[in-house]
Amino acid sequence: MSRGKDDFAVRLTRVCKKYTVSHQKPSLVGNILGQRKEEEFWALKDINLVVKKGDRVGIVGPNGAGKTTLLKIVAGITQPTSGEVEVNGKLVSLINFSAGFHPELTGEENIFLNGVLAGMSKKVIRKKYKQVLEFADIGEFIDAPFFTYSDGMKFRLAFAVAVASGCEILAIDEIFMSSDLDFSDKSYSLLKELQKKKTMIISSHNINFLYKFCTRTVRIKKGQIHEPFELLQFFLDFPKGEEFITKVASNSMYPAVKKGDRIKIRKEPYESLEIGDVVAFYLENISEIVLHRLVQKQQKKKASIYLTRGDNWFNVDDWYVDKKNYIGKVVGIYN
Repeated sequence: MSRGKDDFAVRLTRVCKKYTVSHQKPSLVGNILGQRKEEEFWALKDINLVVKKGDRVGIVGPNGAGKTTLLKIVAGITQPTSGEVEVNGKLVSLINFSAGFHPELTGEENIFLNGVLAGMSKKVIRKKYKQVLEFADIGEFIDAPFFTYSDGMKFRLAFAVAVASGCEILAIDEIFMSSDLDFSDKSYSLLKELQKKKTMIISSHNINFLYKFCTRTVRIKKGQIHEPFELLQFFLDFPKGEEFITKVASNSMYPAVKKGDRIKIRKEPYESLEIGDVVAFYLENISEIVLHRLVQKQQKKKASIYLTRGDNWFNVDDWYVDKKNYIGKVVGIYN
């Protein structure tokens, strides 16, 4: 069936967003004397993006690249400085845990409050209340004030209400980085069930999830969209200190890291690596990223280079890692 001209869920046309950043604390004297220094910061620059109905679009990029700003503009939380934003369908966003919730109200009261804001009638909320409660799985905290909730609990409740709302479009920010792993798995399973019914725009550092789940992935860098998304280049461009999560695809690092484990990788300086660290790196002759342990440091000319090996020592899998093909250090393993 051919797609009509209105067969889009979200359309951004030449969208820009500017913020004014002050470089010193404001003061009355400073304002009078003109000593306050301000600078324009363009979070988004000339963004053109069309999300078709039924698409699952992943947004990747380092912190500060403009991912959350883009989602807030799509959700109507923030207005663009210039450009046009069109949303064709009922959209519910999961960007700020506290948005649509009152800190003094209980979980039960907030379900009704947030449900109304998501477009549900009180009758529909009462009908779906048990479904929300079971999915959120926050137990006796349903009677506690919202301000006592952890971020994970806030996300559980917000996600449960969003799913029950019957929305057509879901905009989700950092879903798998912000809640506990068990609930992440539960959320992932539900998203798999919803993938044929909903349009989704998801910003996350869970590269493995976005790469496999989304029908399309776009990369934001310095406020601009880069397509097509190149997985390897994304890893190499990650700035120092940034983290991402991915899934292990083989057993070469068994028993320390097993196939199917999720690992957190941080882009730490190459010069700070030590023998025994588990690192991720790439090789030009294979399509997968390699995970190995550093076992020996060597000096070639003026540059350091590491000999690496998988924990399965019976495999002949020695490889060298230098600064050019180093991606990051493993700082977390989740079974």
